[in-house]
Amino acid sequence: MILIAPVTPIAYAQEAISGRYADRSGIQIDLPEGWSGTKLFDQILIVSPGGFSLSGNPPDAIMAIMPIDRLDAKDKILSSEFARIPSESDGNNVNDLRNCQNDVVTYDQIGQTTVLHMVQECKDDGGSHYSKTRVYGVLTLTKFVIIAYAANSASAYEKYVNEFEQSIKTVHIDEPFDFKTSMLTLTGANKVYQDDPTVQGKAVHIKIETSSKISNFQLSEGEKKISFRVEGSEGTQGVVIMPLQQVMEGPYHVTI
Repeated sequence: MILIAPVTPIAYAQEAISGRYADRSGIQIDLPEGWSGTKLFDQILIVSPGGFSLSGNPPDAIMAIMPIDRLDAKDKILSSEFARIPSESDGNNVNDLRNCQNDVVTYDQIGQTTVLHMVQECKDDGGSHYSKTRVYGVLTLTKFVIIAYAANSASAYEKYVNEFEQSIKTVHIDEPFDFKTSMLTLTGANKVYQDDPTVQGKAVHIKIETSSKISNFQLSEGEKKISFRVEGSEGTQGVVIMPLQQVMEGPYHVTI
């Protein structure tokens, strides 16, 4: 299904950006109808329903497109900064990661291209701050492109998320790379650990792709917990890629 919306000329740098948008990262997308905005730092596109302005009040929901150099993708993906969106005012972040959980971390498809898909929810203990962010990570020949949607309340998130998803369906990617296979190359996750634990009386095949050594794998149904030991070289940064959907339901909490 393709979103049919009024289309403006493709924009690279203009005051108000709406309609069809493309940039030098190789991404083209039809922005949601009625959404418009501008670029921050001449790099990050931010649009919102009714229009985004640097001088206006913070909107209830925004959509952002953030390209970074592909060579920097590894550090960005492996850090807690992945789902953070710079604010319109002072360069701080819409997401306060002190109390955040990832509701979804998986691979998805945009057209025929495999991309990273993540949903993150953040809130403080007092309930005064809330944000929920949906992120797609796309690898191209030269760039890692983050396409994100964020809202400042659960109701605002639900109100506009379908418009964002319809926009995602219009994405065209020049020279796309399969995220899963490229991620394994970028992170050095060239080792595979496999196990067949029993879940609800049935054996379930687990495959972990990692740059480190995995041992002591255990799954506890009663505690709803998976644990294992990771060993790597001192002073290096390792990665563990493990699909959890077939054995556990989210949200997930990770303790290292």
